[in-house]
Amino acid sequence: MLLAGATGRAERELTTRLAALPVDSPHLARPPGAAGRPPVRGGAVWREVAHVLVVGPLWGALGPVAVLHLLAPPLLLASAPWWYGWSVGRPVHAGLWRFEVPSAGWALVACVAAPLLALPVLALLRGLAVARAHTVRFLLGLTEEARRAAEREAARAAAVRAHHADHRRIERDLHDGAQARMVAVSLSLGRARRRFPADQEAARVLVDQAYEESRRALADLRAVVRGLHPPVLADRGLDAAVSSLAAASDVPVDVRVELARRAPGPVESPAYFVIAECLANVGKHAGAERVRVRVDERGDRIVVHVDDDGVGGAVPSAGGGLAGLADRVRAVGGRLRVHSPAGGPTRVEAELPCGW
Repeated sequence: MLLAGATGRAERELTTRLAALPVDSPHLARPPGAAGRPPVRGGAVWREVAHVLVVGPLWGALGPVAVLHLLAPPLLLASAPWWYGWSVGRPVHAGLWRFEVPSAGWALVACVAAPLLALPVLALLRGLAVARAHTVRFLLGLTEEARRAAEREAARAAAVRAHHADHRRIERDLHDGAQARMVAVSLSLGRARRRFPADQEAARVLVDQAYEESRRALADLRAVVRGLHPPVLADRGLDAAVSSLAAASDVPVDVRVELARRAPGPVESPAYFVIAECLANVGKHAGAERVRVRVDERGDRIVVHVDDDGVGGAVPSAGGGLAGLADRVRAVGGRLRVHSPAGGPTRVEAELPCGW
């Protein structure tokens, strides 16, 4: 089993690098913090065993023989003027092939014809290499069914992470905002109650302070609600919501939303938050002079592009805003790409399936 696993890893790596054919591992990744060996897919293990016991030795034995027999004719024809002298009247054998050059003139003709024969031979060799690469992918790679299952698992995990991140954000916003202000309201009203009989003017000032704090607390609560699902997004759709974000941005933003119809709510929400987080990052860190936001359709997907001309260097990190966006997007079956070299520019692209 260990030999089969090691051979499988080596074959996948070689095929990915040399044949430019990505071969994903069929084994499940170990969950973070889990102890022991990572879980495996039983069928994948037996395919690795079959490869190391049957398919690998078969390719190892027949592959070189096939290569030598295919290369022999063009090589012998190309070298005919050199071996013609000592083979006059005698055929030359190379594996299954038998060559006989009757005269020096024919030797020269064979030398000229060798490159013409080499072309189909090279095509056959390439076909053998591609066939071997696809054999490796079929036996040692991730099957389509397993790939879909892995994508579903990743989407569920991303949804859980995004859900927990939202909970932590809401808890933090309530604790630092509305809760702190309501504590101040309670203290002010308590002090006003104690002073009211003796000093009504001081009590009135404290009540006024409590009133102002209650208004600020209400504003904080509204901000939290908008952070969950902005009313403008629910009422007027993505175009109006993005335009509202652009109007509130300190950096000039060019917005272009080209959608033939309104996207479903579960897709609009992550698209909106991708743009909102990107604009917030631009305002805080990028030092950009201009931002361009584009939302359009690509088949059955919505594609969101956010480009800025800032300093770049944005890297998704665990617990960061970009990592949270990636989880939001992955939770609905999409993907997020970030290209942000040092010195800029930065491009964030999100693809979200709509099921249209």
